[in-house]
Amino acid sequence: MDLKKERRIAAAIKGGTWADGNVGGEDAEGLWSPAGSTNTFLADITAGKKALKGSGILANCLIVDFATFMALKEADAITNKIKYTSSESITPQLLARILELDEVLVGKAVYSDAEENIDDSAFNSVDIWEVNPGKGMGFLFYRPPKLGLKILTAGVQVRIAYENGEPRRTCFWREGAEHQDVYEVAEETAIEVICADAGYLWKDTYAT
Repeated sequence: MDLKKERRIAAAIKGGTWADGNVGGEDAEGLWSPAGSTNTFLADITAGKKALKGSGILANCLIVDFATFMALKEADAITNKIKYTSSESITPQLLARILELDEVLVGKAVYSDAEENIDDSAFNSVDIWEVNPGKGMGFLFYRPPKLGLKILTAGVQVRIAYENGEPRRTCFWREGAEHQDVYEVAEETAIEVICADAGYLWKDTYAT
């Protein structure tokens, strides 16, 4: 259930036209992954912050895919920021402090787009947080501390509560003849883009 929702959220982000003005995001040309002086990560983040600020919005969160984050951990532009001040390795929390953001999220989830077969051997890994396969992405956005009416946000997830007041219903029963326990999970969820000016998307951030 959670994996499906993460796929829907990623699809809404990757399919949107945000403050960058490009369907599917601005092309970073793989330049968030070089270790040396050609890395454009910090300059691109600054440009994204300025674009959002032009609409009166202060970005406070960033999502990057796993491969891009691993490359950023080795980038001189990042490691030079802490060279003489810290012995820490680059973590999402430290990167957030360097960028003056509330949070950096690293998208690691994958799913299989292979058709199921009888022996359950089919698996073709697809990275959820990539606009183009193997090329990475980054999404800078504003997330409010609390949702409510007339509250600015890049997007929202809305869930309807069930009879017990919880947004997710789980049923369980035992099928004795088959010697198996069965769990059924249901959730009524809407995932929507609210303000396109509150996000800035980059595609192809990573180059092998």
